[in-house]
Amino acid sequence: MLRLRSCTLAHLLSSPAASPASPLHRLLSAAAPAISPSDGFAAEEYLVSTCGLTRAQAVKASRKLSHLKSPSKPDSVLAFLAGLGLSGAGVASLVAKDPRLLCAGVHKSLAPNVADLTSLGWSHSEVAQVVAIAGANLRPRSVVSKLQYFRWLFGSFENLLRALKFNSNLLQHNLERAVKPNATFPSCHTIFSLVEKEFMERYICPHMEATPHLAEDYAAACRGAMPTSFRFT
Repeated sequence: MLRLRSCTLAHLLSSPAASPASPLHRLLSAAAPAISPSDGFAAEEYLVSTCGLTRAQAVKASRKLSHLKSPSKPDSVLAFLAGLGLSGAGVASLVAKDPRLLCAGVHKSLAPNVADLTSLGWSHSEVAQVVAIAGANLRPRSVVSKLQYFRWLFGSFENLLRALKFNSNLLQHNLERAVKPNATFPSCHTIFSLVEKEFMERYICPHMEATPHLAEDYAAACRGAMPTSFRFT
């Protein structure tokens, strides 16, 4: 059963972007409730064979999925991500970074949030790009208002992406208590509107002596990876 399900989802994730209403998506949605909890859930094997993680990544990530009794919820999440157009490699990167994404409720949080963003004028491509960066941070229903605010604050969608790549946990902050009291539109807009060379010269290079790994960690953050040396507090 696990091997058949893995092959089906792997095919879905490797296929071109499909509509959430595609026959395969409907098949997965219809089949999910029929999965018996008695089958058990081998999280580590699922992460390797279905999500594309390496064995080492799967061992680490599986610890956060130990409470799951069946693959029905992860299956739904993977089908949903494939429907948004995320590639297999993109999904693997997201899951490795935050396995909790596989525990998200598609119908209660992910799908409604995507629908709300679309109704506010966000394009399918923009939503997919944000999902590919933010991952599990898109679970709370409050994330829609946060994304709208940060998009305005940083001046453009491109600047918002830069901010999220630098710190995807930005969406975890409380807007009213933590963000708005400390936000100044001109400074945020100016910082994220700078071209890469100007940003490096103004904000990275002057601090490299005090923080030798700052440039490396900034580059890692821009790639969506977690900085390994420098920490913001």
